[in-house]
Amino acid sequence: MLANRQRAQEVLAAAEVDALLATTPTNLRYLGDLAPTQTSRVARPGTFWGVLPADRSRPLGLVLPARARFSLDPLLQQGVELRCYGSPDPLFPLPADERPLAGEASGYPPRFTTAADALADLLAALGLNGGRLALDDLTAGVVLAAGERLVFTLPTGSDLFRRVRAVKSAAEVARLRAATVANATALQAALAVAEPRQRWAAVEETWRRELASAGGETLLWLGERPPSTEGGPLLQRHELLPLVAAGTLAGYWSELGRLAVVGDRLPRAEKIATALATALRAAVATLVPGRSCAEVEAHLAAALREQGLSSQEGCAVRGIGLELAELPATGQAEEDLLEVGNVLVVSVAAHEVGGVTLTLSEMVLVGPAGPERLSDLPDTLLVTRG
Repeated sequence: MLANRQRAQEVLAAAEVDALLATTPTNLRYLGDLAPTQTSRVARPGTFWGVLPADRSRPLGLVLPARARFSLDPLLQQGVELRCYGSPDPLFPLPADERPLAGEASGYPPRFTTAADALADLLAALGLNGGRLALDDLTAGVVLAAGERLVFTLPTGSDLFRRVRAVKSAAEVARLRAATVANATALQAALAVAEPRQRWAAVEETWRRELASAGGETLLWLGERPPSTEGGPLLQRHELLPLVAAGTLAGYWSELGRLAVVGDRLPRAEKIATALATALRAAVATLVPGRSCAEVEAHLAAALREQGLSSQEGCAVRGIGLELAELPATGQAEEDLLEVGNVLVVSVAAHEVGGVTLTLSEMVLVGPAGPERLSDLPDTLLVTRG
């Protein structure tokens, strides 16, 4: 299980909510490593349901189509209240008037005609009848037979889920670390082919191939090639390259940014790389519990000014996890203070002549003993020679 139950209890108690209901792929994955496709949820809201009770003595709950149960990890079913609905075989649908089928065979979870019936039985089993429930996607509420069960207030169920996920469990940190290491390996592979006269597309393709081979599910390349004086698709000697790459591994995002130069190191490139790396290190050192993201960004801006770069060119601190931009977030009163277990992306940027933004981004864990980088990718200028 990935859900941080202690964190969930604190967040839900503060919001006076008895349980969170999950229907979106992000939150279903967080509760039970269940990742239904986006299309299945959009086409039929409430196809999958997850229940996260505030009371840690109660198990997690899960409702899913009967035919999906056979693809469920057997380990997930241990310690989880599971309910199914519909026919196990889509070729033989249940009659509309069929009664709930409980205990079809030994070891099988109860099966019901509809998702609403299955969910109602699950909520009763978890002692949540009459409780205050917050739903992460209100479009799925049409499935519920009794709308008075839901709480339609701010923060929404989606907001509460993000607040719970903002503090990572040990299992989540391990996944984030693995995703970051895979991304770092892929960036290094991309730099290995970034030589003069090489096509720019080959750099991105190498990164994509390397991350995909590590199991990457979603790949987002944000690198941009500077305008070429020759206008062709080949890299020019001494070009500065901003490489920013993000991808998911086991559902968790990584994001890293580095500055590279094609050819020999030049004074201008050396200065920019040193300034960005120095500012980044100064900001990472301030990532301690109780400090606000706004304070960290102020430190970043001051460090950039000390290095002779404009503080307006870009500095950002934000959380990362199952979403590319997850809590904590700068400027949000309920989300701004750092806690042990936050994982952050710290970014600094410089604008180079020609319209290119050179970015240095790093993944950092806020730990009890201080900040910890999740990769060993060098934060200084990465040089290729040709």
